[in-house]
Amino acid sequence: MVGANVRWGWLSAYGYLAQQWDIFDLSLAANLRLAKADASDDELWQVLAEVGLHGWAKGLQQQLLTPLGEYGAGVSGGQARRIALARLLLKQQPILILDEPFAGVDAETVALMWQAIQTHQRHGILIVASHQRLPETVSRHVVLNMVAG
Repeated sequence: MVGANVRWGWLSAYGYLAQQWDIFDLSLAANLRLAKADASDDELWQVLAEVGLHGWAKGLQQQLLTPLGEYGAGVSGGQARRIALARLLLKQQPILILDEPFAGVDAETVALMWQAIQTHQRHGILIVASHQRLPETVSRHVVLNMVAG
């Protein structure tokens, strides 16, 4: 039997951004490092820039060490979504599935996030499910755009 001793690690083969994200009662850095425990501070700052949170995080009194509160009570819904996306962007998976990644995010930040997502997933499979109308530069590349009407 070919591959009988090879175990396919399907859990590590994909990253998934759900509509409801998990932000834990940990620091910003600890929440991000759930994806990549050995990520350097420079890597964390870089991924925060990619999702449009660098300036916000720099403005926090404790910056990367700022506690996010239980269920992310210390951040807005849009910030929590982008923190969860940043966590996914810290590691490389062959398949990335994003469910409503741009909800509650302004057009300028959508463009920034889209560029980071495309760059990150350029050698993998990207599936984006969205009910909102996306900018032309995004929607012509999106695998799944479920806009009604």
